Amino acid sequence: MPTISVRYQDLFKFRSIWMGFAILWVMLYHSDINLAWLADWKFFGYGGVDIFFFASGLGCYYSLQNCSDPYVFIKKRLKRILPPYYIVLAVWLTLEFFVYGTPLTLRDVSSNVLCTSALNNVTHPFNWYVSGVWLSYLLAPFLVSFLDKTNHFSRWLLLPIFFLISLTFLDTGWNLMLIFCRLPIFYLGMLFAKAAQEKPTVKLRTLVCWMLLILPGAAILLYCNSHAFDAFTTYGLWWYPFLLITPGLCIALSLLCLAIQRFCRWPIKILEALGGCSFELYLVHLTVYGFLTYLKESSIYQPNNTLWCGTVFACCILALGFRKAMNHIFFPAARRAAP
Repeated sequence: MPTISVRYQDLFKFRSIWMGFAILWVMLYHSDINLAWLADWKFFGYGGVDIFFFASGLGCYYSLQNCSDPYVFIKKRLKRILPPYYIVLAVWLTLEFFVYGTPLTLRDVSSNVLCTSALNNVTHPFNWYVSGVWLSYLLAPFLVSFLDKTNHFSRWLLLPIFFLISLTFLDTGWNLMLIFCRLPIFYLGMLFAKAAQEKPTVKLRTLVCWMLLILPGAAILLYCNSHAFDAFTTYGLWWYPFLLITPGLCIALSLLCLAIQRFCRWPIKILEALGGCSFELYLVHLTVYGFLTYLKESSIYQPNNTLWCGTVFACCILALGFRKAMNHIFFPAARRAAP
């Protein structure tokens, strides 16, 4: 009986779908949408960030294979990340200072500008994720060099070592935990990219095994949520189960896309578009949601489910236009080359 296999390329080409799915999941998590049938799915929506880091690890590996110069790699990331970040940061700082009355200090402002606010635990960070992204980018060239110079056993041995290192940050502050507990999943994405480079196909039963790992990961999350809630943050179980869940979930999304792409393209196109502007959408929704939260906490207006759902849609449209404008300004050559 022949062994059924799938090309890694066929799985990884849907990476933007993973990110589109992830940003919608994160947006649901950050929202105040209150629907009973979405409650559990919403509660675990922070898992979308793990998808971001997994997909980023994969993408960084391929980028550094195409251009091994770490300075060029970082320069490209600076050009891609900083312009939209600084534009949104300016809006956020204006709202915080002039509308919300937040007592921002010079340290708050400078740390946010330097993208280090989560690493040095300032009082008013924009968001921890940006600091986490830059830390992973700075580590990426070293990790790729390690992967290319070592054998299979050594590469996978580094994953539990990363895990053990991340455990030392469990009681060092919320933002540091959020960042360092995600480094293993970032490295896991690189391991998948390296595996694809060495062998273009993967056996279907291997993919099934990865998808089956979703079950124990989900069981840990559901058990802790119901019976041991304190264990979520005390032992890092808020994030670590997604080491089991994320690869299988991404594989499942890719296989689903492969199955439906011939007769139902519109969901793929929507998620692909949202995945392409996921960073802008992340920035935009945090700022817009923050304003809605201010209205609620100030008893000026109480947003309902309808408004929150409309806000999600509006953020998507705004982010798509924002990304298009950034491409027009900062990547005109790529725009002209597009078919």
